[in-house]
Amino acid sequence: MIGLEEICTVQVDLAPEAQDVGPGPFGNRRVLEIVGGNVEGQRLSGVVLSGGADWLLDDPAGWGVRLDVRMQWRMEDGAILFVSAQGVCEFNGAVLRARERSAVTSFEDQYYRTLLRIETGDRKYDWVNRAVFASEGRISPGASGRGVQNRIFHVI
Repeated sequence: MIGLEEICTVQVDLAPEAQDVGPGPFGNRRVLEIVGGNVEGQRLSGVVLSGGADWLLDDPAGWGVRLDVRMQWRMEDGAILFVSAQGVCEFNGAVLRARERSAVTSFEDQYYRTLLRIETGDRKYDWVNRAVFASEGRISPGASGRGVQNRIFHVI
């Protein structure tokens, strides 16, 4: 039977403005630069490094966005983890109001889910290379004034 073990909560701080690539064959592509954040949990704890981004794709019907995120985390002991996440985020009234007011939504306010792959060469965290991860997210402005927060689960 499949189960979920919560391993950490991640605050991802984003640049204030997206780079608008424009409409293409799959919809309007925008790039949101990751400028920092933090990772807090029993199994994983550290910081989100700058240099990552979300190459998001607006849903043509206006429902929300498809997420394509790549970022790096530095654990408290110095280990670096690469994280890749794909998913969707619904842009409903709660999300739009939160973005306008720099407010936080609850995890239940919108459908925001991702599947993650985490990888590293550090032997202390070798278990992440063989694991499947999923998350639920919410809007959370964070230190930069624009951001998201995700609860990460190990699928067991």
